[in-house]
Amino acid sequence: MVLPPYSPELNPVERVFQDIKKHFKNKIFESLDKLEEKLFDVINSLSENHLKSLTFYPYIKEAFNVI
Repeated sequence: MVLPPYSPELNPVERVFQDIKKHFKNKIFESLDKLEEKLFDVINSLSENHLKSLTFYPYIKEAFNVI
C-alpha cells in the first residue's frame, strides 16, 4: 500500500506526537532542562500497549501479516 505524499492522519508517529503534546498544553517551564525532564518522563511512561493502540493501524497489521 502506498500512502499519499501528505497524509499525517495515516502516519502513526503523528498520533504519538499528539499524545505526547497533550502533557504540555498550557504549561510553562522554568527552564529548558525542566521541559526536557518532563518530556523524558512522558516518553518513558508510554507503555508498549499504549503505543500499539496509537500506531497499529490496519494497513500496518496487514503489512506484517498480523491478525
